Amino acid sequence: MRSHLQISNLSDSSTEQDLLQLFASIGPVVTVEIVRNARTGRVQGPAVVEMAKAADAVSAVKRLNFSQFHGRVVSVSLSDQLMTD
Repeated sequence: MRSHLQISNLSDSSTEQDLLQLFASIGPVVTVEIVRNARTGRVQGPAVVEMAKAADAVSAVKRLNFSQFHGRVVSVSLSDQLMTD
């Protein structure tokens, strides 16, 4: 089962590549999406990271929730979206 994570309180300097590298250290990542305001380029809402395995998503929450990332304390939580392989 694949699982989605929500990452909140990201710095505006954070990129999809940054998140990919961070979460890939825990397990295979399927997709990463950071929504930005088209006019300002600022992060708008939580980012979404889709992990290939639900167990890796749970590990990511345990390891990264309330951790420092680009100078901010980020919140990492499981999303309500679960997908089967």
